[in-house]
Amino acid sequence: MQSQPDISRFPIPALSEMPDDIRARIVAVQEKSGFVPNVFLVLAC
Repeated sequence: MQSQPDISRFPIPALSEMPDDIRARIVAVQEKSGFVPNVFLVLAC
């Protein structure tokens, strides 16, 4: 049994699993805002 419910119906990939160009854009957003919005991670799949 799962202890915590999923936060998304879609898989959220790790940054290390993403192509370099997408990872660079997400890291740039993280540096500017201090966090990465989940929608960016989901759409990166």
